[in-house]
Amino acid sequence: LPILEPRGSFARWSELIDGRSRAFSENETLALGIIGQSLRAFMASRRAASLDAAKRELETVQLELRNQILNTARSASLGELAAAIAHELNQPLTAISNFVSASRVLMAKNDPDQKKIAELMDNAVHEVQRAGQIVHHLRNLMRPGMERKTTFDFRAMLEQSVKLAITSSASGGADLELDIPKGMPALYGDKVQIEQMVFNLVRNAVEAMDAQPVRKLKVTARVQDGTMVTVLVDDTGPGIAPDYLETLFKPFRTSKPEGMGIGLSLCRSTVESHNGQIWGENTGSGARFGFTLPIGTDEVAADG
Repeated sequence: LPILEPRGSFARWSELIDGRSRAFSENETLALGIIGQSLRAFMASRRAASLDAAKRELETVQLELRNQILNTARSASLGELAAAIAHELNQPLTAISNFVSASRVLMAKNDPDQKKIAELMDNAVHEVQRAGQIVHHLRNLMRPGMERKTTFDFRAMLEQSVKLAITSSASGGADLELDIPKGMPALYGDKVQIEQMVFNLVRNAVEAMDAQPVRKLKVTARVQDGTMVTVLVDDTGPGIAPDYLETLFKPFRTSKPEGMGIGLSLCRSTVESHNGQIWGENTGSGARFGFTLPIGTDEVAADG
């Protein structure tokens, strides 16, 4: 007799049967149904296992891609952060040097105006404190969940920042016109960031007028619709070059020979993080930078 083998046995043995088989019994029909259900369940489980394995493989690939993107973004962010830190600290340190140098000149000349010397030294001390606030603020940025926003006197902050930016500028002063009405509402936000933003805008305006015969600076603040504060900084400089109008607030774009192009980018980040807007434009007699910030308290911000 031939040896029957799996699969190959049908090629060696065959039999032709005429007629019809007997009908399945009830038990046999039930058994066939159970076998069919079992086979379908088995095939479904195999498909599910294949899909699960494919899903795990896809998640692994996505994780690797995500890590690569994060590493690339982290490298870019570290470079931008380093430039931002250098830019932010360079201003108070330069101001300190200017104030102390001016005090030394007056003392060397035996200037009898001790009040002026004391004022210069007070300004230097304030800049030292501001540099410390910037360092403290940057350290807090690294701590998740650290609350940095408070309610503060916006009018007092605005006046102080404007005057400090003018007196600390190495390019000289300017005829200042402050149009800030009394009764300005308090704001809820990061005071250090907003103060530094105002300082940057005013300092830029003063430096833009360096070679101009007329050096006038006007800072205007208004309340709009009871919900927003608008601040405008107008100068009598040469205006904004057309090539820079479209990219004013992009990082590493600057028209200054020694600039890093990070100041206006930081200003934009500050305003946007406070749900405000910032813009720059030419007025025909110079340049204007303006920004808006919402009025609110910590309770209002929490509700929003």
